[in-house]
Amino acid sequence: MIVSNGSCSSGASYTIFVNPLPSVSAIASPPSVCPGDTVTLSATSATATGYMWFPGSLPGPAVNVVPAGSQTYSVAVIDANSCSNFTTVDITLNTISVNAGADFTICPGFTATLNATVSGNISNVNYWWAPGQFLNDSTVQNPSAIPDTTTLFIVNVTNGSCSAKDSIWIYTVRTPACNIHIYNGITPNGDNDNDSWYIDGIQGSPENKVIIFNRWGTRIWWAKGYDNKKVIWRGTDQQGNILPDATYYYFVELYNGEGGTTFKQSGWVEVTH
Repeated sequence: MIVSNGSCSSGASYTIFVNPLPSVSAIASPPSVCPGDTVTLSATSATATGYMWFPGSLPGPAVNVVPAGSQTYSVAVIDANSCSNFTTVDITLNTISVNAGADFTICPGFTATLNATVSGNISNVNYWWAPGQFLNDSTVQNPSAIPDTTTLFIVNVTNGSCSAKDSIWIYTVRTPACNIHIYNGITPNGDNDNDSWYIDGIQGSPENKVIIFNRWGTRIWWAKGYDNKKVIWRGTDQQGNILPDATYYYFVELYNGEGGTTFKQSGWVEVTH
């Protein structure tokens, strides 16, 4: 610094020290967790004397948190010179949930198709249904079940690190709607012998729905009030076009007026000309 009165001058110097910011690094252990799991956040600094984590205003170099979702945490540090610095660390919440669907009722001996709907992190999902003795495969998303009595089915799903479960009741009730027999083949070649798909006993449940699918799951024919007479499947699509020889799949739903219960049955039917 220099001062002057016009003819004379004088000077002095000052030294300003700039203290370095405290260094800081942070890690999350583990960095990816399931809902409800605890994560330890740890910060390291050679010169810091104080630590504060956000959100939450949690003091200390290491804190435990239970994240409600994927979250970025910040840690601020301060040293003896009142200099501060901060860094961040990310936590990923690896969520998965499953819905087994609504409870429903079938006739004893009928087939029920279960279906688990998974949401969240759905990569590499594994399924496990129980009890397995009533299922064709307990390790698939949509197994077929033939329970001989009312049964609670439980599905567990995992995606490698996290798991979830749900359950569904399949009620077995015998009513007049159960007195049907579904055949597995028709030969619609015009010889008046097995030209149509006759569902034995369906007339006793006039409130019904029948759907035919192809092997790719596309609905190709459907009707309400199937009666084996005016409303009957003759091996055609909805527009009346003749279908090629193949295995098709059906879904039959019967409404029981006595108790308002819906009965469902699914299976396959072969078309051969």
